[in-house]
Amino acid sequence: MTKVITYGTYDLLHVGHIRLLQRAKALGDYLVVGVTSDEYDRQRGKQQSVMSQDERMEAVRATGLADEIILETHAKQKAEDIQRLGIDIFTVGSDWEGVFDYLGEFCKIVYLPRTPHVSSTAVRGRKRALLAGLVGSPERRKETLQAYGMAHGVRITEEAGMEELERPQEFITRMEKVDLVFLLEQFPGSRELIEEALLHRIGIVCEYRDGFRYDAELAKTAERQHTMYYVMD
Repeated sequence: MTKVITYGTYDLLHVGHIRLLQRAKALGDYLVVGVTSDEYDRQRGKQQSVMSQDERMEAVRATGLADEIILETHAKQKAEDIQRLGIDIFTVGSDWEGVFDYLGEFCKIVYLPRTPHVSSTAVRGRKRALLAGLVGSPERRKETLQAYGMAHGVRITEEAGMEELERPQEFITRMEKVDLVFLLEQFPGSRELIEEALLHRIGIVCEYRDGFRYDAELAKTAERQHTMYYVMD
């Protein structure tokens, strides 16, 4: 089994974080994610996070990509974790290229390309939470509302049943003021609706369990539009 480890603050978890975690996950069989503690970030002189360390760890857990989540509390911990956990690959974003080469004494080092134009600083600069819409049955909307909310830097501002949004234009009109939409049900014509939303820079999050499948063409559309398209396991 190939074990991979990566580290980050993961404040205001966004599409760039998720893509890095997806790429890290693809490098091996077991992904360990180290989330920096509030105190360690203060020691490093990093801008104070909007979310607490517990909220940031929970946001990473909610992606379903991490097999194990640990808290990073000091500078020498990476080398300690790699040896303690039997890590085969250490990986971080390419903006850190060369910085962690010293860890090559213990495992393979991989620097991953970052998603352009996306960062927690940029999201934080909006001075507001991400605004989101929920589309699905009342039961699923209630479940999702409880799972997300402000703890993840997301504020739900629109809700609708799929029967209310039969055509893409109705969807766009209803959801034009949100940053992303959680699609909570599979439905006829969903692909066309998702594509139209992405073209209008409305991010889409849906779940594999609801019948959605990852679509590479939709992912390319989202990347061109600098927005989110994510299918959760």
